[in-house]
Amino acid sequence: MKSQNQNNKTRAYFLKHRRHQRSFLKTIRNPHFRLNQAIREGTKWIVYEPNNEQLWAKTVQSVENFLNSEWRNGALMGTKPEQAYFVKMDRTTMTANDLAQDKKILSYGVAVTKPAEFIDMSILHNES
Repeated sequence: MKSQNQNNKTRAYFLKHRRHQRSFLKTIRNPHFRLNQAIREGTKWIVYEPNNEQLWAKTVQSVENFLNSEWRNGALMGTKPEQAYFVKMDRTTMTANDLAQDKKILSYGVAVTKPAEFIDMSILHNES
């Protein structure tokens, strides 16, 4: 139940930004920083969840939903979502050592200026 509640909070956080008439990213000075901050805040809940494939899939879906709405609002470049962003959270973003230390690493890229020219970013969540 706690996991569902946290997932609802993530969805609510991302939906709040979708309601703006102009895109969330277009209204700020540094879109990369603000985007990273929004995703970091929207995924804080994963710290307290078991580090497994189910969590990774839920997290990726939440972030993809947010980025897709930003793309539809014109904040990201590209004619298809694949040209505008990518999101990964799996065994390719975390080493065996990261998993042993319960580090949760989300990797994503966004095309802010040109389609398919991604600015790669990573977010690390752990309890310490």
